[in-house]
Amino acid sequence: MQLKILTSFSLTIVSIMSLAPSLLADTITTVETSSVEQPSQVVTTTVQQSAPRQSNYLKRLARIMEQIEQGNNKNWLTPEQVTDLRNQHKALVDKEATFYTNGKGVISKADGDCLEKEINGLNISVTRLMNSGMATSSGNQL
Repeated sequence: MQLKILTSFSLTIVSIMSLAPSLLADTITTVETSSVEQPSQVVTTTVQQSAPRQSNYLKRLARIMEQIEQGNNKNWLTPEQVTDLRNQHKALVDKEATFYTNGKGVISKADGDCLEKEINGLNISVTRLMNSGMATSSGNQL
């Protein structure tokens, strides 16, 4: 008589870095483990898969970070403004990752609406600060 017990579980890890657009990486790693027990032996198999995930929110945030870096490089933003904008950006990247993880790979409509509103707000802030910085640095009013 053979006794077979099959157990399986998944572990999902989301890794996101938000230091600069070139470092912005979003990866899902899924680990699945299955075990089959027989009276005289235990056979365990582990499969690990990594695949990039697509997120329009992350793409938009990457473009916003590019704008922040451009504003910093061209002195359209003060160091304090750059630090503040980077902190806001990091908070949104972290929030997106939390929503994604909590939703088990899906961002709910309510969470998506929240992200949309906050990303738009950050984008408006970056644009306004850069426009005022360009006017000040060039001596012209926009």
